[in-house]
Amino acid sequence: MSETQRSVAGAPRGGTSWLMSMQGALALAATMGIGRFVFTPALGAMTAQDAITREAGAALASANYGGYLLGALIMLVGRPLQRPWPFRIALLALAATMVLMTLPSQEVWFVARFIAGLASAIAFVAVAQAVATRRAEGFDPGVVYAGLGAGVALTGVVGGLTASLPWESQ
Repeated sequence: MSETQRSVAGAPRGGTSWLMSMQGALALAATMGIGRFVFTPALGAMTAQDAITREAGAALASANYGGYLLGALIMLVGRPLQRPWPFRIALLALAATMVLMTLPSQEVWFVARFIAGLASAIAFVAVAQAVATRRAEGFDPGVVYAGLGAGVALTGVVGGLTASLPWESQ
């Protein structure tokens, strides 16, 4: 089976529409909801507990936005969507950035947030294109994009529940 005959998450074409849609939903929940927005609720606690200044927090947010912009431009110009490897690398990169955020270095955090933005954009565009080009094969856009909302909601709920904890626990 050629790589162009696979869904964005790597599952063979011809799978059930529900499974394909859930793959997209979980991908967006992880990459956009968690990968991109998990840091936002902790940022307030980090500044309140003097882990970072407001200026450093703004720089971290800007790094994430810059990475997101670059990732979107790469996907626009490079057209790497013919194969699933950009999506897979983006997922691995997002997992790595979560680990990097546990290190006590603002410089590492800056790089991690940039990479998280870059990887989130690559994954989002890959899933969006898969939905657009494979809708006839069963992708349900409503289910897929509900994953994004579910991921954002999850980070908000967890952030709210852990708001009174030290920022390292969030």
